[in-house]
Amino acid sequence: MTYKIFKSITFSIIIFQLVLISGCSEDDVKERCNFTNPTYSFTKEQEEKSISYNYFEGQIIQYRNNNNEILNFEVTEVDNCARGYYPISGPGFFLSSGNNRKPQHTFDSQVIKMTLLEHDTNIHTYREQMHYYVNKSHSSFKQSLNFPLWNVSINGFGLSGSQNPANLFLRENEFTEVGMFQVNNMHFNKVVKFDSGSNQVRNSSSTTSNLLHNINVIYYDQNFGVIRFDEIDGTIWEVIYPE
Repeated sequence: MTYKIFKSITFSIIIFQLVLISGCSEDDVKERCNFTNPTYSFTKEQEEKSISYNYFEGQIIQYRNNNNEILNFEVTEVDNCARGYYPISGPGFFLSSGNNRKPQHTFDSQVIKMTLLEHDTNIHTYREQMHYYVNKSHSSFKQSLNFPLWNVSINGFGLSGSQNPANLFLRENEFTEVGMFQVNNMHFNKVVKFDSGSNQVRNSSSTTSNLLHNINVIYYDQNFGVIRFDEIDGTIWEVIYPE
C-alpha cells in the first residue's frame, strides 16, 4: 500500500511539473517582449544581419517546385524587440511564474514564426513550424532557424523556452557561405547553404503531425530567410518572392 501511495504521489508531481513546463503560452512569450534599454543590445553590424524583409502576421509565403507544386507558409508571429531572460528557478523543473517575475537580463531579439498550411500541424507542435531567430541573449550574437522538413533531428533552441525550437544554426563549420544567389529572377546577396549530409528520410516524431522530413539542403538569405530547399530525390523548391 505504501509503495502504491508513493508511486501515485510521484506520478502526480511529474504531471504537475510537465504542466508547468508546457503551460507557457504565446501570450506569456509576448509579455516578455515589453522591455526597453536591453542589457545586451545589437551592434550596428549585428542589426544588419537581422532579416530586413518586412513580414507581417497573416501573410502567406509560397514555395514552388520544378513540378509546379506549391507549399504555403502562413506568418503567425513577427517580433522585433527586447525580451527578458527568465531562467529556471527553484528545485527540479519548477519555473519562475506570476506577475512579479523579473528577468535575469534583457536582450535584443528578432523572432518570425510560420506554419506550413499543407500539413496537419498542432498549434503546440512548435518543432513542426518554421521559425527565424536573431538574438543577443547572454551577450553572444546568435542566428538560427527551425525548418520543419529537415531530415536530421536536432533538438536545439533559438531562444530559451520550449516554444522556440531550432535545428539549424549560423555557426562556424555548420554552413557554407554562398554570397549572391538567384531564385526566380530575384537576386539575394547574403546567402548561406545548409547541407545535412544525409540522404535518409525521417518520419515525424509527433503524433499530431503528418510531416515527412525529406529536405537535406537549404539556401538561407540573411535578409529574407529560406529562399530554396532541396528534397533528397532532387526536387527543388524555390520561394515565390512576395511583391
